[in-house]
Amino acid sequence: MRGLRLRFILTLIVTALAPMSIAAFWVQTTVIERQHVEYGERLESAARSARLRWEQRIRDWQRFTNRLCEREPSIETALRHLSAGRFGRAQRRALNERVPTLMGSLSFDELFVIQDSLSEVGTILATSAPEPIDDGEPLLDATRRTGARPFARSAHGSDEALTLTFSCSASYEQARARVVTAVRLDDGRLRSLFGDSSPIDIALVSRDAPSSPETEERRTLRIQTLSDASGSPIADLIASVDDGPLRAQIEELQQGFLGVGAVAALFALIFGLTMAGRVSGPLRDLEAAAARVARGDFEAEIAVRHGGEIGQALDAFNEMTRTLRQTRSRMLRAERIAAWREIARRIAHEIKNPLSPIQVSIETMRKTKAKAHPDFDEIFEESTLAILEEVGRLKHIVLEFSRFARLPRPKLEAVALSDIVNHITHLHAGDPVPLAVVGAIDALPEVRADREQLTQVLLNLVQNAIDAARARHGESGGRVEVRFSEDGDAVGVEVADNGHGISEEERGRVFEPYFTTKSHGTGLGLAIVLRIIEEHQGTIEIVDGIDGGAAFRVELSRGGPAETSVTDTVSETSLS
Repeated sequence: MRGLRLRFILTLIVTALAPMSIAAFWVQTTVIERQHVEYGERLESAARSARLRWEQRIRDWQRFTNRLCEREPSIETALRHLSAGRFGRAQRRALNERVPTLMGSLSFDELFVIQDSLSEVGTILATSAPEPIDDGEPLLDATRRTGARPFARSAHGSDEALTLTFSCSASYEQARARVVTAVRLDDGRLRSLFGDSSPIDIALVSRDAPSSPETEERRTLRIQTLSDASGSPIADLIASVDDGPLRAQIEELQQGFLGVGAVAALFALIFGLTMAGRVSGPLRDLEAAAARVARGDFEAEIAVRHGGEIGQALDAFNEMTRTLRQTRSRMLRAERIAAWREIARRIAHEIKNPLSPIQVSIETMRKTKAKAHPDFDEIFEESTLAILEEVGRLKHIVLEFSRFARLPRPKLEAVALSDIVNHITHLHAGDPVPLAVVGAIDALPEVRADREQLTQVLLNLVQNAIDAARARHGESGGRVEVRFSEDGDAVGVEVADNGHGISEEERGRVFEPYFTTKSHGTGLGLAIVLRIIEEHQGTIEIVDGIDGGAAFRVELSRGGPAETSVTDTVSETSLS
């Protein structure tokens, strides 16, 4: 009754909240979608503008670099001295004094002039570095590999900051030099390039840098990928937009809907408690009476004190119990009569055949005795043998009826397990739960057993495993495996599934007749399996299966059971 009242109240609450939830979901989805579209358009527009500005700036930096190689007098003078072999300390000092002016006028952060000819290839002729650099060969090699393509590298004196590097080649007669310029891509440089893109943020993100929660929450769009001298990407120039205002708006909407929903749920709860209290009394009486009927007490009736639909329901229940009493009485009589008729029919049918030869043998002896037939002794011997044979048949019939509740004795023969498994696999070929056979079953030895009963065992175990896997995973995701093993004279067969498994309490009752956890089961399948295994003098146990499922392991002897089991011997002895 408590569960019914709870469901009644929950139904009212769900009925009150469902339309509001649908409306809230629709409003929230619409707002989110509209805002996402707006933010996406804003980000794409800003990223497109930033990309054009970036590409233009790249062309400007490369043009400024080329101008140094083509028109800068100080570099041309240095090449003349270098070609004439007169480039000394004074010329180097003059060129280095010119470098800060060139960097300032062209907005470069680094500038190198590297000798690229004659005997001292890689010598630094001039540099913007505060500390002298002895070897310019690595930087020269990098510019040779990239040609006119700008590339990214670590800034001089820093392993964290990146620079975008440009280069050009200047020559005079046999003297050549490589002019290398670089722009440091720090936050200040990026702000100077894209400072008017707010609220869009431009950032340089290294490919090796771990992502932060702040970065994952922002919507980003890549503007440009920066590669090193070998062409490998090392960083991305990205545009991002902060979704904070959008998230705040969504959170405000959610809080508003939660508040309204809480008020509606409170009113539904009060109304539900009031209505449940009005109907709880008659329903409790109905619950108690139904429990008595469930225990077999069909005398239970309810005093009707209410009108309307509740009174009609109680009247219908009382009428039902009266009908059940009458029906049960008739059914019990009919079942007893039908059972006795069936037993009498079976016994009469089985006994009728042996009685006829007995009657004929007795009549023959009486006739020959009355006529004093000379062959009476021979006829008497034959007739008594026939009578004893038919009496033996009657005795066998009585013995078989005493085994009526038992399975027939196994008909032992050499059975190939591979044939049975292949047959079962073929039967379940179209089942949604796949049946997998683990191991080479063709190499297994034959066992001496009843083929039909052993097939029944495996069919029951496989079907139970498929039902268990489907109950947990539905039509997809279930798995059943059949495994084999050998240990001396014993042959093991294991059927495993990935269903819900079998608890310790259920394992102690799973082989009891009529015990089942399935809504459609009779509870006899595993009881029959246990009976067949015991008849074959084998063992069956429950072990752990696949991913928390269950497995049934059967062990049989290759030689099979003895011809006459202990139970058969006891039964035959008691009836002899």
